[in-house]
Amino acid sequence: MAETTKNKGPQNQNQGNADRGQQDKQGGQGGQGAMAGVTHFAKDAAGSISQAAGNVASTVANQAENAASSVAGGMQTIAGTLREKAPSTGVLHSAAESVAGTLESSGRYLEQEGFSGMADDMVAIVRRNPIPCLLTCVGVGFVLGWVLTSRSHTSRSY
Repeated sequence: MAETTKNKGPQNQNQGNADRGQQDKQGGQGGQGAMAGVTHFAKDAAGSISQAAGNVASTVANQAENAASSVAGGMQTIAGTLREKAPSTGVLHSAAESVAGTLESSGRYLEQEGFSGMADDMVAIVRRNPIPCLLTCVGVGFVLGWVLTSRSHTSRSY
């Protein structure tokens, strides 16, 4: 019997090696399957994130357009109040009438175009007049820098 066990030993060993080889092959396929699963999960997650970002952008755009309508309505209301409270004759009447007219027309423009239309118009203005726009931005930046630095110097105690 001892001989039989010895003879079966190497066969059992070879069978064990064959089983391990089969497991290695399956493990390799399982690794590829896992990678495919991870890739599919990542694509699904990216699609979900993209859809959520699109929904947020759409919501923000809708809120901006609603805000534009509210601001436009407020401008027109202020114009009406200004006309009611202004004197009926004189220089103050003409100034108030001019300001009220400008507020009303600006309110109508904002109501019709919204913020996106206003942004498109600003881009068109900059494209038609790049140098004056650039000089205006530099001037505004210079004035803001000067005002902000002069305020910081006056607020310091030495």
